[in-house]
Amino acid sequence: MSSEQLSHVVDVLTTQAGYAIQPRLVSVADVEFEFDAILRGPGDGESVVIVMDGDESRIPLAISRMRALSHTMLRSGSTRPLTLVLLTEESDSASLRELATICRVIQVKGVSSDAVADELRALLPLKLPEPTTPQADAGRLLRSALGDLTSDPFVGALLAAARRDTDAVQQEVQKAITAAIADNLDEVDS
Repeated sequence: MSSEQLSHVVDVLTTQAGYAIQPRLVSVADVEFEFDAILRGPGDGESVVIVMDGDESRIPLAISRMRALSHTMLRSGSTRPLTLVLLTEESDSASLRELATICRVIQVKGVSSDAVADELRALLPLKLPEPTTPQADAGRLLRSALGDLTSDPFVGALLAAARRDTDAVQQEVQKAITAAIADNLDEVDS
């Protein structure tokens, strides 16, 4: 873990998600715990995010500290979600699986601010596009474009059928074609 990587994690969580930095030494039910960084949030939220160096030699320490913190929180009645952000270059999947049984684990391998933000995506608020202005009703637009033709019975029947579904429009067209053929056959027979 580099101090740059730690500062990027803290910066991303505080600026992009509204987490608040807490003292590195925290006391839960009269038991003290110290981590590389502790954050609470987002905003007024009560989630606890622990940031620790994931160096291979410190993984057993991370497991024991997180297990102790989790048990202490449970025994004190805390229902706060607990997340561990592990700053590492390599991953020992067995150790990560063991940590994942204790709390949520997010592994951060990147060093640049953008790479860190990408890896912390699960802790960041979802960014949705701005809503667009509602489109005008298609039926109204069509009536406007058709102008006086909307008074024609066939066009009126098609517009009414279009409000239902495409099958209704096809049926109206079929009826009109059938009626036109029948009218022409009557004229021919006469």
